[in-house]
Amino acid sequence: MPSLPQRIEIIEADLTADPPRISAYHDLPFAIFRYDPSEEFLARREILRLATRLQNARRRIHFISLGEILWKAIRETEGVAAIVKEERELGFERAQSTVSTLLSDKDFTELPVELTKRMEGLDPAVDCVFLVCAGALAPAI
Repeated sequence: MPSLPQRIEIIEADLTADPPRISAYHDLPFAIFRYDPSEEFLARREILRLATRLQNARRRIHFISLGEILWKAIRETEGVAAIVKEERELGFERAQSTVSTLLSDKDFTELPVELTKRMEGLDPAVDCVFLVCAGALAPAI
């Protein structure tokens, strides 16, 4: 398997191609960049460098933190203290299930709806969105 910097180079070439080559499907322009947890700090640094290079290649870069959305959903509904209490009293899996509901139920903060709002008006020809802090949804949210 190529190293993390080599994989960054590959995705950079795909994102700077005209048209971008990140997907086999024209109507699903996305890529998933997976890395091992041990590479977290290297990945963060390299992704910031990639963003700068993409901006120099006339791409507009947007970062959306899934962790930020998760914590916002918790704060604006149950509250952190309630989730902590639930975990203490009923266990991790129950608290995780509650948080999953907060991010999937239409009465709370539906993650797909929130992402759609944040990406509204972006042009896939020039805008690149990096969904970061996806680990906040681990292990099963």
